[in-house]
Amino acid sequence: MKILDEGPSDFHHKFTCKGCKAKLAAETNDVVVGYFGSNYGGDRPTREYYVECPRCGTDHKLDRNKIPMMVRQKADQKQQDGGFKE
Repeated sequence: MKILDEGPSDFHHKFTCKGCKAKLAAETNDVVVGYFGSNYGGDRPTREYYVECPRCGTDHKLDRNKIPMMVRQKADQKQQDGGFKE
């Protein structure tokens, strides 16, 4: 079977950093997945997709429903390869 059109391959998420107020545009390779929240008192950390500000290091969570599947799959692969935050 041939793929005739893979759909949009570019992912750009524009935002302003909450930490340093820099205006940023995250792309596909910037998205990673990690676990956020405490593990105290029975709380379970949540698995989130996020980007990190290159200027100040602040994490910015992304809405999973607004991230294309291809981008989530790449972030998931990075996690499997050991490149994620706990």
